[in-house]
Amino acid sequence: MKRSFSLVELIVVVAIVGIGIGLFYSVLVVNWVSLEKQVSLVDLQMEADKISEAISADGRLARLITITGAGKNVLFSLPADLGPTVTYSIAANGEISKDSGSGSYVISRYLDYNSCSFAREGNALLANLSLVDDVFGQRLRLAVSIRIFPRNLL
Repeated sequence: MKRSFSLVELIVVVAIVGIGIGLFYSVLVVNWVSLEKQVSLVDLQMEADKISEAISADGRLARLITITGAGKNVLFSLPADLGPTVTYSIAANGEISKDSGSGSYVISRYLDYNSCSFAREGNALLANLSLVDDVFGQRLRLAVSIRIFPRNLL
């Protein structure tokens, strides 16, 4: 006599396999979202480092620092042999750009306009930057403060 599986046994096996696949999928999705968030935060940190390096390089050489535009623009007056001035501007669309005698270019497009500013702190320049990115509908934010101490202030 041949023995075969009953309908109840087949339904139980399919249900167990379905539960296993559901658990595996949910763990996979949670880990994927977590991975994307970490990658985005690393990208934001790299953008912050790029901005910091650009501003610091010119800020350390500055003879005079002028902040305008409600703290959204900083102008570095450089020694004569390096060029007259360099301006960094934070735009309402989230861009920070560098404008010098050789032209203008965008350094980053990840800034939160309302949370970014330049300020004087004694002889130092304080750049408060907030970088943002959206990952799976969630907004990630990285806040960075940069202190630059010019070497050539008058």
